[in-house]
Amino acid sequence: MELAVRREEELRRSEEIQKLYTEAENSELTDWIGVTMKLRAQVLDELGITGPNRFTFLEYAARKYKAFYVTQNLAKRCLLEIGMEFPCLKLPVYHMGSQKSCHLGESLNSLGKPYHLLISGSIS
Repeated sequence: MELAVRREEELRRSEEIQKLYTEAENSELTDWIGVTMKLRAQVLDELGITGPNRFTFLEYAARKYKAFYVTQNLAKRCLLEIGMEFPCLKLPVYHMGSQKSCHLGESLNSLGKPYHLLISGSIS
């Protein structure tokens, strides 16, 4: 499986795949994950790795063999606990092509009911 991880790393860094990532992100119909899933299927097919759990094995191997896209992932566990006040003062808000800033707490509190906030991101 280490060979599969190294092959995936090689392809992810290739000019061709980077171009596909860019095109996918610039399209309203696709995103990077579609490119990655096709890439992973290609790697597994090239190496003759089959079976219903093959993608899970590749994901495990990426962590075990410290693939660059795992070790360079900047995502961290959120330190906020339920009931804590969100520390951000202002966030950019995009709506219909225009941008403005708003105070997140005030905006959410104005809803007058409990809310859930999910913040995520990726540089993959």
